[in-house]
Amino acid sequence: MKANRSIVDEIKRKITALFSLFLVVLVAMVGFSLMQQKATLEQEDVKRTGTSLISDFKAQVNELIYQVAPLSEDHILSTLPSDLLFTQYAVKALTNLVDNTDMVKSAFINDGSVFTVEGYPFDTLRWNNSVFSEHANKVLSQQRRTLRIDKLVVPVESIEKNRLIRPSCFSPFPLDRNYHR
Repeated sequence: MKANRSIVDEIKRKITALFSLFLVVLVAMVGFSLMQQKATLEQEDVKRTGTSLISDFKAQVNELIYQVAPLSEDHILSTLPSDLLFTQYAVKALTNLVDNTDMVKSAFINDGSVFTVEGYPFDTLRWNNSVFSEHANKVLSQQRRTLRIDKLVVPVESIEKNRLIRPSCFSPFPLDRNYHR
């Protein structure tokens, strides 16, 4: 009788151990599946956030183009490099652009020479403009009719000697010399 009981107890222990092993494997599989699902959801969330940020940035750039378009077609600003009588008008226009546009931190007019024609804030007048002259000549030589944002990324140390090294992005907008009201 004792032998039968010990065989029954042995079978119970083996079944319990097998069932416990099955539960551990099942819990591990469910846990692994949940971790994979969480990783997939996080990856999709990152994609959605990235797409949203790109859309927001594109909207801000389009708003910037809309705000800069009147300046780009301003006949007085386009004649400024050859007629310095309008410097006060240019300073006011550039000041309004910088003060009323969040994306614009400084604005200046460069005609492709090594000198800045006009700029705001006035620190831009002290910048080393040889960096911008080459790019300005390239933009001016294209003679395009549509307003398009270009970018020019330069280290700040190449235009200002006393600043920390950090890159800055510049967006040139060509002034239309053929515009007449």
